[in-house]
Amino acid sequence: MKQINVACIGYGKRARKYYIPILQKLCDRFSICGVCARTPESVHEAESSLNVPGFLRVSDLVKKTSPDMVLILTGRNDHADAAVEVLQHRIPVLIETPIADSLEDAERIIEASHTYNVPAEIAENLFRNPEMQIIRSAVRETLLGEINVVYSQFTGHGYHG
Repeated sequence: MKQINVACIGYGKRARKYYIPILQKLCDRFSICGVCARTPESVHEAESSLNVPGFLRVSDLVKKTSPDMVLILTGRNDHADAAVEVLQHRIPVLIETPIADSLEDAERIIEASHTYNVPAEIAENLFRNPEMQIIRSAVRETLLGEINVVYSQFTGHGYHG
C-alpha cells in the first residue's frame, strides 16, 4: 500500500500531542512530509524533532512537499485562509474543530471545496455518528413536535462534555 503524504499546518498542542503521534504510529500508511508553523522557533522544533522540512508560509509547504492531504491544526481564526489556499492547489484538507471563527470564513472554505471539487473534512463531525443521524431524522420529520431549545452533552472521548 502506498503511503499517504501528510503535511501539517500548525505545530501547537493538538499537532504535537495527538495528530503527529497518531501519524507516526500509522507509519505504514502515512508519512509526514512537512510542517508549516507560525514562528521560526516552531519551524525549527518541527524540523529537528520530526526530521521533515518546515515552513513559515503555506504556499511554500504545498509547493515544496507535494502532500496528498493537509491537516489544518492552527487556531480557528487561521483555518479559513490556510484551508482555502490548500484547496486551491486541489489538495484535500482535514480541519481541526471548529471549521472557522465566523460564518463567512466557513462559507469560504465550503465554496473553495466545491469550486475545486476537493474534500474538506472537519475533525470530529458528529453528524456521521449513527445516534446523531437518528436524532436529526427525528427532528426533520417533526416526530418531536416544534423544538425550541436543544441541550447536548457528548462524553464519548473523555475530554468532551
